[in-house]
Amino acid sequence: MFENIGGKIKKLAIIGLVSSVIVSVIAAVIIFKTAAQNSTFTGIMVIVAGFLVGYIEALVIYAFGTLVENSQILVNASREQAAAQYAQPQERRFPRAEAPRTETSRTESPKTEAPRGEVPRKDCPHCGTSNNGKNTICFGCKKSI
Repeated sequence: MFENIGGKIKKLAIIGLVSSVIVSVIAAVIIFKTAAQNSTFTGIMVIVAGFLVGYIEALVIYAFGTLVENSQILVNASREQAAAQYAQPQERRFPRAEAPRTETSRTESPKTEAPRGEVPRKDCPHCGTSNNGKNTICFGCKKSI
C-alpha cells in the first residue's frame, strides 16, 4: 500500500485532471440542453474553467508526487552512503594529519594566518590535529580546544 507512494500521487493527479475535464464537459452539455438560447457562451466557459481548475490542481498534486519520489531517492542514497562509510575500518574513516606539536598552554592555542578567502586553521593542543579556526571542539580527539 505504501510502496512507490510518489508514483501513486502522480497517478492521482492525472486521474483528477481527466475527471475534472469529463465533469466540466458533462456540465456544459447539460447547460446547452436545458438553458436558454444564449447558453453557448456559458457552456464554453464551463468547459474552459473546468479544464483550467483541473490542470492547476493536477500540477500541484503531480509536483508533490515528484517531490516525494525525489526525496525517497535521496533517502536511499544517503542510507547506502552511510552503510558504506560504516563498513570501512575505523582508522580509514578519519585519517589524522600529523601536525607538529607546539608548546602551548590549555587556554591558548596557536592560530595560523590563512590567505584571503581560506578558513584559518588551529592545532589541537591535545592531539595535534589541524582544525578549522572557528571550531571549539577538536575533530580528531573530540576535546575542547
